[in-house]
Amino acid sequence: MPRALIRQLVWYLFIGGLTTGMYYVLWAVLFTLGVDYRIAAAVGYGIGSLVNYGLQKVITFRDKSRGVAMGGQFLVYWIIVALSLGLTVLGVWIGVAGLGLSEWLSVVLTSAVNLGFNFGAHRGITFNARLWDPRPPSPSPERTPLR
Repeated sequence: MPRALIRQLVWYLFIGGLTTGMYYVLWAVLFTLGVDYRIAAAVGYGIGSLVNYGLQKVITFRDKSRGVAMGGQFLVYWIIVALSLGLTVLGVWIGVAGLGLSEWLSVVLTSAVNLGFNFGAHRGITFNARLWDPRPPSPSPERTPLR
């Protein structure tokens, strides 16, 4: 495995762990205060995802997009987050209502399942510099005939 990929994966896991911890704390506080477990999951996930975007952009993927490219990238990030949120809420619901698992275990298991989807989507799309760099690729040097 290339060193750059290993570095990205290690940072992705570390930052993901940090922001997942934020999600768990927010979910636990809201759930303990009587908020429905699905709403608590959505709120915690959304706030954790916002923090995650900033840290992954700067630290993990060392992305330098600015302006319009960054706006498009931010939109794609939230589309992927929305898909992942849907998978999260569905997974938590299936765990609780379908499998009879506790709310806590359902949240943890669903987070683990989403890890692969999120890393692949953000590495391949959201923070893929080739997709967001507005500059055309450098022309390859060609041989020109002598005049």
